[in-house]
Amino acid sequence: MVKLCDNNILGSTWCVPVTADTENDVDNIVNNCYRFKDGLSVLGLLEAVKQHPTLFKPLLCFTPEALTADIVANLFQPTMSEPGSNKRTSENVIYSFWLDYLKDSEGDCCLIPSLCYSNVSVT
Repeated sequence: MVKLCDNNILGSTWCVPVTADTENDVDNIVNNCYRFKDGLSVLGLLEAVKQHPTLFKPLLCFTPEALTADIVANLFQPTMSEPGSNKRTSENVIYSFWLDYLKDSEGDCCLIPSLCYSNVSVT
């Protein structure tokens, strides 16, 4: 794990923990940061970012967010059959079960059980 720090990229000091196998990987990451800076400069956004860093932080910096049932439900928009049809009635029941499953799973470590087991080690 390498921590890259630079105070010239966007006008303020930033540090990024990076997993890099070789010094070449670190160089590639740094070069990509400078290319990103150049791209912002060409578009005229670099000065705006420097003047208003707190305004741009949510757009440029990742912030972890808890995965909720509402977020997962909004990722999927079902395509339903014609209203009043037998298929639509079945689809509504299935969709209701899906939403109930999401709500019931919201407090668990993982909404999708198969992903929970990916970190389990058997000894």
